[in-house]
Formats: sequence, structure tokens, C-alpha cells
Amino acid sequence: MPELSFVAPIEPVPKSRPRTVSVKDRAGRVRRVSTYTPKRCKDFERDLSLYAIRAISAAWDKAGPFTVRLDFFCRTARRVDLDNLCKAVLDALNGIVWDDDCDVTQLSATKDIDRENPRVEVTVNG
Repeated sequence: MPELSFVAPIEPVPKSRPRTVSVKDRAGRVRRVSTYTPKRCKDFERDLSLYAIRAISAAWDKAGPFTVRLDFFCRTARRVDLDNLCKAVLDALNGIVWDDDCDVTQLSATKDIDRENPRVEVTVNG
């Protein structure tokens, strides 16, 4: 299988916890609870998936297993967990590069600072 490699020139965003909102009636009883992914994370996943779609070829086979290398270059030194950065990328590529990220059997990742050129570099081998 060919290698898939692309660079997304966007600021890396970690996967954040789902947010929950409760809607109460006039008596104060909870009538509905909804859970959502924060907009910043959804926007990052959407943008990253567009870069993947542009890079993928018609010959790409979404059947695993896959080896993935992720290199994150952040604009600032703010505290960000590497595993949450990886989770956001793996989720963004579901249905595009692989059917589900459970097909990823090996993952390597780095995190560094590049104030002038924040980006995510992705390499996938089947």
C-alpha cells in the first residue's frame, strides 16, 4: 500500500471533553440533556480532514492495519497533552483514511514549538 503523507498548516488543537447542557422546565426539572463537542475542536477536525481528502489518492485502501506518525508544531508553549492532540487527529481521519481509528496499530508522535509556522504533519502507512 502506498504511503499517505500531508501537512496541515493549522494550529494543533487537542481533543477536548464533550460538554453537557441541561435544559430545565419552568419547575426546574431537567427535561433534556444534550452533549456536544466544543466548536474549536470540531473546526480543527473538519479542517484537518479537508487536508487529508486533498492528499488521498483513489488507490488508497481504508483497510488496516495502519502505522501512523504525527508531528505537532504549536505556536506557543502552552500546556497541551500529546495524547489529546493525537486523539483529535485520529478522530478527524475516521471515514477518510481508515474506517475507524481502531485500525491504527502503531502510533508515534512528537510535539514541538514553531511560532512562525504551526502545523500538523501526518504520515500513514498501511
